[in-house]
Amino acid sequence: MRSLPWRDVYSQDNSIKLPERVIETIVKTIGAHPWHALVTTGRMSRDEVVVPCHYVLNYVEKHERVREIACGSGHNLIWLAQNGFTDLCGYDFDDKVVHVAKRIAECAQCSHIIFKTEKAFDIYAETDVAVLLTVNFLHTVFSNKHIVKDLLLFYRDMLKESGILIADVVDRSYDDFPNNQYHT
Repeated sequence: MRSLPWRDVYSQDNSIKLPERVIETIVKTIGAHPWHALVTTGRMSRDEVVVPCHYVLNYVEKHERVREIACGSGHNLIWLAQNGFTDLCGYDFDDKVVHVAKRIAECAQCSHIIFKTEKAFDIYAETDVAVLLTVNFLHTVFSNKHIVKDLLLFYRDMLKESGILIADVVDRSYDDFPNNQYHT
């Protein structure tokens, strides 16, 4: 595994180029959980979000297929789009949050990103994916090792031969950070 140039991770702007009040208004108007506004506007201080995105930025060609499972408000994909990535698609279970992601992407002039609900089952048709990103999700299913195994096998089949799965694994200290009570 290649290492990241850490000084570059925090010397760049890691925020979504969109005013916070716009993001907060979108989340509130659509009726999604307020956590989505907090994580989107505060993404630059969240290592579990910033580090994987910088890995993609530094080691993946910008035309490659990048998919995110449980993409939430779409902030990772929007940040990648604002940094030149073009083949982006995010999936989430929550219809409201997918609507939030589409609206934020539109306001951020990143409407080429595709956001879908995982209920549409389009995810099963995904192949030749260069990067499969899943941040703040897998730990929610770790209590059932059979689900985790099935998910990892499913994700493997989506990836091209040289593709990578980027996932975070958290411990209970994750709950010590402000506003994470909304998530775990």
